[in-house]
Parts: sequence; structure tokens; C-alpha cells
Amino acid sequence: MKNNPFKILDITPSADKKMIMRQVTLAMKKREYNPKTIVESQKTLFNPITKAVEEFQYFLTINTMSQASGQLTKAANMKAKDGYEQHIPQLLNLDNEKTTA
Repeated sequence: MKNNPFKILDITPSADKKMIMRQVTLAMKKREYNPKTIVESQKTLFNPITKAVEEFQYFLTINTMSQASGQLTKAANMKAKDGYEQHIPQLLNLDNEKTTA
């Protein structure tokens, strides 16, 4: 699985080159990732095309996580009320309505 350069460098997609360089230095000091991975992340974010691809994937990941979190919250609320098993079809229909809208 490919590493997410935004996660490795602990930055958002709006970071400029100066911020990327600062975070590369901090990542090297932390030693959470190996130096090769950190340098690859830097190169990826310095190239406008690969950065755009990573921004797109970052956006999809964040939105997918938000939707999953929302669905889990709905399921937990329904379970707290009267058991979630009877609401599974309703959750699936809500999800389908969002994708078609």
C-alpha cells in the first residue's frame, strides 16, 4: 500500500513548498518513517501533477471517512433507541439516496 505523503509529513494539501520543507525536517527528526519514504513524499508534493493526484486521493479518503463516521453515528443512535437491526434497510436506502442525488 502506498503511503499518504500528507500523513507522513503531517500537512494539509494547501501547504506550500516552504511548509513542506519544514515538515520534511521535522519528520526526519521524529524518525517515525524511514528517510527514503520522507524524501519520496517530498518529491511527490513538489511535482504539481503527482501532488494533484495525492490531493484528489486525500479528498476522497477524508470524505469517505466522514460518510462512514456519519453512518456509524446514525446506527449507534438507532441502536440506543430500540435496536439497530430493524433499521439496516433504512440506512442502506439513505446511503443510496445520497449517491443518486
